[in-house]
Amino acid sequence: MILSINKPDVKGNYFRKKYLECFKNHKNCFIKYYFKNPKTDKIEEKISYFTLIKNFNFTIAKGIYASQIKNEIKKEIVGQQKEFKKIFLIGIFIYFVLLIILYIVLAYFIKKFQIKILNEYEELIEELKKRYYFDSLTNLPNRHKLIENLKNYRSLILIDIDDFSDVNDVYGFEAGNEILKSIAKKFLSKYKNVYRAGSDEFVIGFKRKVTKNDLCEIANNEYEFNLIEISFSVSGSNEKGKLLKTAESALKEAKKYSENCVLFNEKIEKEQSERIKTIQKLKKVLEYKKIIPYYQCIKGEKEKYEALMRVEIDGKIMPPFYFMDLLKEAKLYHNFSQIMIKKVFDDVKNGKIKNVSINLSFIDIVNEETNRILLNLINNCKKTSEITFEILESESIKDFELIKKFIDYVKSKGIKISIDDFGSGYSNYIRILELKPDFIKIDGTIVKNINNDKYFEIIKLMIEFAKKFNIKTVAEFVENEEIYNKLKNLGIDYYQGYYFCKPEKLENLKK
Repeated sequence: MILSINKPDVKGNYFRKKYLECFKNHKNCFIKYYFKNPKTDKIEEKISYFTLIKNFNFTIAKGIYASQIKNEIKKEIVGQQKEFKKIFLIGIFIYFVLLIILYIVLAYFIKKFQIKILNEYEELIEELKKRYYFDSLTNLPNRHKLIENLKNYRSLILIDIDDFSDVNDVYGFEAGNEILKSIAKKFLSKYKNVYRAGSDEFVIGFKRKVTKNDLCEIANNEYEFNLIEISFSVSGSNEKGKLLKTAESALKEAKKYSENCVLFNEKIEKEQSERIKTIQKLKKVLEYKKIIPYYQCIKGEKEKYEALMRVEIDGKIMPPFYFMDLLKEAKLYHNFSQIMIKKVFDDVKNGKIKNVSINLSFIDIVNEETNRILLNLINNCKKTSEITFEILESESIKDFELIKKFIDYVKSKGIKISIDDFGSGYSNYIRILELKPDFIKIDGTIVKNINNDKYFEIIKLMIEFAKKFNIKTVAEFVENEEIYNKLKNLGIDYYQGYYFCKPEKLENLKK
C-alpha cells in the first residue's frame, strides 16, 4: 500500500519520516514507535525492522511488540533456571565431596605444619628474650634485665671504664671487645649479680647495703689487659626504690671531681637538685637576655677595660664561676657567649666605652654560628682599633692552624690580640709567637704568688720574653700595693685587679 509519511503513531510520533530519513544513508533501519497490539488490545512499544528495495521502490517491514520480547526472554530464563538448578545441585554435591576430601588432607598437613611452627615460634621467643635481656658480647644480663630485677636488690654498684672510647680509638674495637669480655669474667669470678648496663658500664646488685670501701675496693684494684692499663670510676647507692638513678647521679659526681669511688648521699641529691634548678633559671636568663657586660679597668700607658660576663638570677648579679660549667653542661654556652659579644660590640659602636677586651675561647672560634656573628660584627664596626680579643692560652686548642687563620683575619681588620692566662696551660713560646699577640696576660695564680721566689723568677722571665718580641704585658689579680710595686719594678706594662677597680656595670663605671 502507499503509506502516508504524515500519519503519526498513537502517541503522535511521525515514525515513517524517521525511517525515510534513515534510508538516505542506510539500507536497513530499526525504528521504535507505539501501536495497538491486536493480541492484547493495548497500546505498546513496537520495534520494526525496515529494508528498502530501491528498484521497486518497496519497503518491507517486520515488527515485534516489546511484550513479545519479554515473554520470549522469560521463557528462556525459566528454561535456563531449571537447567542451572540441576547443574548447581550436582555441582554442590561434587563440591562438598571434594571439600571433605581436601579438608581431611589439609588437616593432616596443617597439624604437621602447626607442630613445626610452634616449635620454631618457641625457639624464636627464647632467642628474642635472650637478645632483649642479655648482652651478646659478654653474655651478661643487660640493662633491660637489670631494671626488671631492681626490686630484688638492696643496693647497687655502678662501674664505668675510664676513657674507654679512647681505648677503642687507639687499640681498635676488637681489642675493646676483648677487654669488655675479660672484665665481665673478672667480675663474675667474684660477684653474683653482674650486668652490663651500657657500652662501658657494669652494674652489680647486692642483697645487703654497700659501703664506700666496697666501691673503692673495685676502683683501686689495678687491672691490665695485654699491657693496656684500665681504671674505673665507681659509684654506689643504698636508696631502695631509686637505686639506678641515684647510682648514676653519684657516678656523675665521681667523674666531675675526679674521685674514683662515690657512694650516693643526700648532699649529692641536693646539689644535683640545685644544679637542675639553676639550669632552668639560666634558660630564663637566656629567654629574657639578662646577660650583662661588666667592665674592669686595666691601668697602664692607656686605660683599657676587660668585658666580663654577668647574669641576673633572682634579682642578683652572678659571676661566671657560678654558672659557666652549667652553661656548657646544658649546651647553653654558645647562646650566652653570642649575646655577650653582641652587647659589648654595641657599647663600643655607640661610643659608650673605648679600648675593650673581649674574652674568646677556642670553642667560640670554632663554633660556626659564633664565628659568623663575630665576622659580621667586625665587618660592620668602624671602631675595631678599640677592640682586643683575649684568647685563652690552653691545651684545649685542638686546631692551631684554624686559630692562626682567625687571628690573621681579625688583625687585618684592626683588632688587637691578647693571650689570656699566659703560663696556666702548656705554654709553648714558639706557638705563642706564631699567633702574633699584641699583649700577653700573666695568669693570676702566678701573680698572686709573686712573693714566692720561684713565681717571681717566672714572671721576670715572661716579661723579658715579651719585651724581646715587642709584646705588651698585663698582670691580672693585682690585689694590693705590694704586688703592684713588685710588678712595676719588673717592668709590667698594664695592671688589672681589685687594687685599682672592681668590675662594674657601664653606668656605674661612668660615675
